[in-house]
Amino acid sequence: MMMGGSGVSTVVDSAAPARVGGVAPFLMRAMLVTAVTALATACAARAGEGNPAITPGLEDQIEIRIINNNFSDARMYAVHPRGREYIGMLTGKTEANYTLDWDISQTLSIEISLLAGGTCTTEELIVDPGEALFLSIDSTLATMTNCRPTATGIGGG
Repeated sequence: MMMGGSGVSTVVDSAAPARVGGVAPFLMRAMLVTAVTALATACAARAGEGNPAITPGLEDQIEIRIINNNFSDARMYAVHPRGREYIGMLTGKTEANYTLDWDISQTLSIEISLLAGGTCTTEELIVDPGEALFLSIDSTLATMTNCRPTATGIGGG
């Protein structure tokens, strides 16, 4: 028998043990214990911290996680008021974490330069020390809506 509403369906089997919302009671208890434990751990880890976006241990740095969905290798540069700083090179179809020294709140954009051709720069963000950022490089730079072409043009990949 199918029950449900709003596009959500639950299958109920009359031969199965009693279930709550399609989940066996013992499984529901296990999920609840796991959820409470995860919540308590998260709260304890953040206790006493002023900004939940701050990564512990990175008070004077920022972490940038980059996923390169393009087949081409990419060079990345941090562009900020102090200048242009090399972040690193990331092989096509891979991902990596990078750390930059970052002791004050300031603007940051990232310049992406594909070795096969094509360069763009992301929109500026105000970034505080300790923050963790995420950047995904599309398979084609031209499809990245938040990355404007630089003087060399956009393309590649």
